[in-house]
Amino acid sequence: MPATRVGVVTSKAKGPSLPTPQGSPAKNMPSKSPLGSPSKSIQVSAAQAAFIGVKGSISQDLDSREELEWALQSAGYNPTLEFMNRYWTPNTQGVCFREFDHILQMEPLPRKLDLLSYFRMFDPENKGVISHEQFLVAMTTRGKRLSTASLANILDNPTWNRDDTLDYKAFVRDVFDTSAKLAEVLKNNAIIEEKNLIVNSNTYKVKRKVSSPSRKVTWNSQGKVKGAFYFEGENIIGHQYNLTVEKDGFHEILIHPNCKRNVDCQVFVFHVTDENVQGSAESKYKYIGCSPLVIHKGFISNDTSEARQSWMGELFKGNYLLVPFTSGCKLKKRQSQPSSNVALVEPMTNGKLKLTQEFKDILSEIYHQVDLDGNGTLSRTEFNLFNWRTSGEEVQDEEWQVVVENFDMKDGELTLEGFLQLHQMEAEDNGGDSAELWITLNAMGYNVGLVQDESAIFEITIKSEHKAKMQLQVSGLKSGGSILDKAVIRNISESCTKPKKIDRSEDIFLFRQDSKFCSSFVIQNRSNHALKMQMDFSQSRNVLINHPHLNFRASLSAKSTLIAAHLLPKDAHVDFQVILNEAILK
Repeated sequence: MPATRVGVVTSKAKGPSLPTPQGSPAKNMPSKSPLGSPSKSIQVSAAQAAFIGVKGSISQDLDSREELEWALQSAGYNPTLEFMNRYWTPNTQGVCFREFDHILQMEPLPRKLDLLSYFRMFDPENKGVISHEQFLVAMTTRGKRLSTASLANILDNPTWNRDDTLDYKAFVRDVFDTSAKLAEVLKNNAIIEEKNLIVNSNTYKVKRKVSSPSRKVTWNSQGKVKGAFYFEGENIIGHQYNLTVEKDGFHEILIHPNCKRNVDCQVFVFHVTDENVQGSAESKYKYIGCSPLVIHKGFISNDTSEARQSWMGELFKGNYLLVPFTSGCKLKKRQSQPSSNVALVEPMTNGKLKLTQEFKDILSEIYHQVDLDGNGTLSRTEFNLFNWRTSGEEVQDEEWQVVVENFDMKDGELTLEGFLQLHQMEAEDNGGDSAELWITLNAMGYNVGLVQDESAIFEITIKSEHKAKMQLQVSGLKSGGSILDKAVIRNISESCTKPKKIDRSEDIFLFRQDSKFCSSFVIQNRSNHALKMQMDFSQSRNVLINHPHLNFRASLSAKSTLIAAHLLPKDAHVDFQVILNEAILK
């Protein structure tokens, strides 16, 4: 059977799995665009629309066979196994947009006539109908097999079926009509993506239209939550949050450091969808945007300190994931410990032990840091995250019951007094040995001088134009993983209007994003070979970098993209200059 267009015979394609009768809107087709009608001045090809529909950006690669198949389906193909094997071999690691566009130029789109001709093999008298038995043979013996559920949906549709026969002419007509509608939806969505990006070519910054509502917005509700960045080995982890939006409307999301030491931070916003590419759980997270990088209170990565420090735009009813980010330029692993420890426990005159005042002050500081909702007490969730961070274990029901029965509580939550009592008991149980107490402090980012040098606290504020109470909950303490990496890469690469070809290579590109207070670099290797690059920033002035040294080597596997470096000023009041000399190592 010839390859048919997407929309009817594939279950993974975006849009409806079956067409609806002519004249009625297709199921799952958006009834309205979140940003209005696309601008006619923006041109997007079918290849771009299909590619963006899967990856969100043509600067990324299709990095699995499933993503390539999905993109081809979105472009109007229903690729057979033979078709897929031609373009995704056992050695393929990814397909960039240029290669995808080439595939579409090489492979002709299936035509309506081809599909009709195939069905007419079962209809020698050209009546326009075939039996259900003949249809099942046609759809299950050649080409891509349909699932039982898909076949049942087709044969149960009264538009095409009567008296155990199928009107294949009507079926084919609706297949192609639905495919055309789907292609238009994908194209409009791609145009919307382009509309959201207004590039200032002088600073390589991206300004998103969604951050500037066309009407005056009054904020009627607000939610706040605290969080922290910690080191897990050499990697930085942080609290992440689930935001539930009950009603379409404008929202403002702001993050800023909230600790003694200055640390840069920003927050990335993802829409959590039901869409899932097979074998890729992260595909359900659709990148929406991010706040500017705040390098410390009063200074952000825009051109003036008065510039907006938040992401603002319209969020539609649904679930969202907020992932905080720090560049690693300021928050770094400590190189050495102070020469002497601070005492945590001291004896009393009656021979008993007590916590030193210095230690109690730090415990109080930690308590308020892990009180994420800021209500003055620790819920079981907050205490569980603290316990997981310091011991690597979840708090079981019976363990929480021990806390409830033995330590000071208020409305079912642990008070500061109870938190101090718990650590007092730990000190007594260990006979004054402070080793386990130091494990807690080290996990929370404190050195032996009780200075917090390997963690940083931040606060996120969310405002809404609606009066409904904000549904904002911590979802975990973990790495941002590949969804954050890809969003950072997209943010950098899409803001660079003219990526640099390295050493005149047609396959190695350097993307650079510059602003007054931050420079970021992404390297993309589109070749079929791994490579190493020398990245030399040693001629730069007044800079901090997220690497141990200003001159380092970066390794890229074939067809991969890498966040190469972030640089910030050492002193935000002094001009900083970023100079890079890069070279491919032979």
